[in-house]
Amino acid sequence: MEYKEKAIRGIVASYVKAYAVGFCDRHVSEKR
Repeated sequence: MEYKEKAIRGIVASYVKAYAVGFCDRHVSEKR
């Protein structure tokens, strides 16, 4: 159970990071 929870947290963290990067890229490209 503990391992599964850690894996889920890692997946969520990677999703959040990818979303943040994509959002920043979109924001920067809109400013140009």
